[in-house]
Amino acid sequence: MKLTTQQRNLLSGLDEDTVSRAIYLALERGDLSELEANDVWFCTPHLATQLGIFKRAFTTWQSAASEGKRLESECFAQKMADTLRHSLRETLYQLSQEVTEERLYIVDEYVSSRRLGGSLEVTVKFEWRDSVFDDWKSGSIHFVYESNLKKAVERMNKGKRKTRAELRRQIEEALDTELQSMESSAFQTVRNFFREGGTGRSIPEEHLVQRSLHSDHLNNHSLNFKPLDH
Repeated sequence: MKLTTQQRNLLSGLDEDTVSRAIYLALERGDLSELEANDVWFCTPHLATQLGIFKRAFTTWQSAASEGKRLESECFAQKMADTLRHSLRETLYQLSQEVTEERLYIVDEYVSSRRLGGSLEVTVKFEWRDSVFDDWKSGSIHFVYESNLKKAVERMNKGKRKTRAELRRQIEEALDTELQSMESSAFQTVRNFFREGGTGRSIPEEHLVQRSLHSDHLNNHSLNFKPLDH
């Protein structure tokens, strides 16, 4: 998930070394107050989760009664401090990558999709330019897939005592899940194409997605389209 404007603003002026030192000072002083006062930990759900894990490890260490438990919990708290620092570095790298990428291309995260029975369709929109001095161009790619899950669910439930309504609901849920998977894969496919140096003019308007040879589900690799020759 891309960072929001608010998240970017919080991260932009952050000094990683200063925050990293605050993590280890918390361990050294046995005090989390200064660390918790930094809003950056609530910038993303992942950072907030990692802070919570570190806090629990810290509390366990501080409340350990025996020397053995204290040494064990201290080691774990230090490990979680390293994990917290790594999570912060990953988030800052994501910010740097997004800012760099958006100078030349933007892939719309809000993909559009629709499902008519077993026919699944996903459209990904994008903008690109060859250099920062060029005008932006826009385009889109339409992924089309004919699902086989209806027959698969019916075959799987053959001989079972299920009402038509129950069977229909199970089919609908399976198709909706497959469409969600297709949405995510389609977005990642287009984004990765640009990340690997592709250009918008080489992206086809439509691409047919194939079913896996080993199951009734779609083959995620088949979303990789063949670039157009120009």
